[in-house]
Amino acid sequence: MPYPHLFQEGNIGACRLRNRIIMPLYPTKYSTDSRVNERMLAFYRERAKGGVSMIVLDGFCLDYPSLYKGKNELRADGPSHIDGIQKLLGVVHDEGAKAFMHLNYPKERMFDMQAAGAKQKGDKWVQPLANNMTSGEAYTIIDTMAKGASKAKELGYDGVEIQASYGDLISQLLSPLTNCRTDEFGGTPENRARFLIDLIK
Repeated sequence: MPYPHLFQEGNIGACRLRNRIIMPLYPTKYSTDSRVNERMLAFYRERAKGGVSMIVLDGFCLDYPSLYKGKNELRADGPSHIDGIQKLLGVVHDEGAKAFMHLNYPKERMFDMQAAGAKQKGDKWVQPLANNMTSGEAYTIIDTMAKGASKAKELGYDGVEIQASYGDLISQLLSPLTNCRTDEFGGTPENRARFLIDLIK
């Protein structure tokens, strides 16, 4: 067998996995009112039943309404939203799999009117965050994401997966091609990684 460890148990921290097969994030966009629905439950039930050890689920809005991306994004700020998320986690857990939350933050800030350095996107104006946020804003975002991870733990997720790729905020900060900052979050590799390292801590 070319992958002798594939079906062996393993750990991510204190989280025990039944094998080494993980289902990465798959944004279903099944929710039409920011709540878990039957279609979403059925989709993830089948994936968990199929034998994966862990499923990375869509992240919920970290701060409603200021960071809300729209009706396809789950919310966790009301009882009906929370009940649905916990039902989804129960479906995954009942089939023997673990559930991690995809922890992400919008890579752009949005404006209703044109702002300095912003580009039009539909009926909104957007400005990339990586080079335009102040260092104070960066630490506020880290705190917001950390609170999101804490909320995920409270709801029953087994862990979080930090989104640090695909050209989003953390990815932009890590890359010397996109990070033009001259403060503690720019320049050297250590500075460019500071946001991510502080978030993990």
